[in-house]
Amino acid sequence: MENSRVYAVVVTYHPHPSLLDNMERLRGQLTEILIVDNGSVGESAKVLEALKSKPGITLIRNEKNLGIATALNMGIRRGIEKGYEWVATFDQDSTITPEFFSQLLAAYEGCPFKSRVAIVAPVLCISEQAAEALRSEEQKDRFSVTRTAMSSGSLIRMDVFQNEGPYDQDFFMDYVDYDYCLRLHQRGWKIIRARKAVLVHRLGAAETHSFLGHPVTIKSHTPWRRYHIMRNRMVIYRRYALSSPLWCLYDFAWIFLEMTKIVLFEREKGSKFRHMIRGLADGLVGRMGQLGERSGARTTA
Repeated sequence: MENSRVYAVVVTYHPHPSLLDNMERLRGQLTEILIVDNGSVGESAKVLEALKSKPGITLIRNEKNLGIATALNMGIRRGIEKGYEWVATFDQDSTITPEFFSQLLAAYEGCPFKSRVAIVAPVLCISEQAAEALRSEEQKDRFSVTRTAMSSGSLIRMDVFQNEGPYDQDFFMDYVDYDYCLRLHQRGWKIIRARKAVLVHRLGAAETHSFLGHPVTIKSHTPWRRYHIMRNRMVIYRRYALSSPLWCLYDFAWIFLEMTKIVLFEREKGSKFRHMIRGLADGLVGRMGQLGERSGARTTA
């Protein structure tokens, strides 16, 4: 069933052919979808070209990778121009389940403080089987309140986006969505999670290792990516340590777990730690932009 209140923005970067199925599922529930691609070439560009002729799908091709925040802002502004009430943001690895948008909107409509709700997020799982099990469970409450939510699969109120401003493009990638959520919380907005809206989200290629006889599955990032993760974390802590101290402490603890995984299982250990140290230093002084293409911008944290 199509929902005319929601405009979808999907950000892609060298997408897998599975994007074709993901877009078909979106087309079954929405009237308009905008794909914003960040410089895909080769076989992945062919996947995008196959979608151009699909009814209800519009494609924007950026010549290079402008970052997730810039791509999201481009797409959301297009939705505002078209007069939509909500925007749903997605990455290329996410797959919706039946009645996805109906469940998100039902959770919002049933919320007693909906005038203060800025974002409605789904429940995440890693497989179709897990999604079906979650959808079949009896839920006492239609929604729960959360401090942050991943951008993929979330609904954002267009009026909130217009009033509170766009995603911070200086982040480029990683923690873009968390920064936005924590900013909204700081300004008095709420984020809710719809318990019956389930999104299948796959975090790319994972590696499985053995540790003390037990399998351990990890997602290995490049040194370049490790820099941005660490740098943006430091900026987040500077901005929100006072308004969200427990969230920042919890996230800080994950740094040590990730460092342990690098030491035990990952390649390029030295390069990754050097990039993390550089990210730490840049984050503490507010040096932002993409590594290798400095924007010269600094945070106001």
